[in-house]
Amino acid sequence: MKYLILMFFKYYREGKQTKNIAYFSSITAVILCLHIVFFSLMSLLKIDFTIIGMGENKLLNYLVMGSIMSIEFIIIYHFYPPKKVKRLYKNFKNNKRLNLFIILTLIIFFVFIFIKW
Repeated sequence: MKYLILMFFKYYREGKQTKNIAYFSSITAVILCLHIVFFSLMSLLKIDFTIIGMGENKLLNYLVMGSIMSIEFIIIYHFYPPKKVKRLYKNFKNNKRLNLFIILTLIIFFVFIFIKW
């Protein structure tokens, strides 16, 4: 997960509009990727996954998912604070091989999402 955070941090740090919020954007992108991975694995394995409290009411669904994502954000923020990510970024930014590996892994995973077993 550390390398995924660093890859997104590098991406958002190089952008013009996202340079000031690179840390927040990278953590949010990692959380979304984790949710996509989790729910697609549940779908591929044909496991019915429901969250308690989710139902017909859209507002309640958004509140439940927002609460879950907020808790995940706090946990990731605790393990990877901004100072630690910036310190790790200095060593990571020149590692092209690791960047390529992470990108290829994500691409391969997203291809498998669309393949029906």
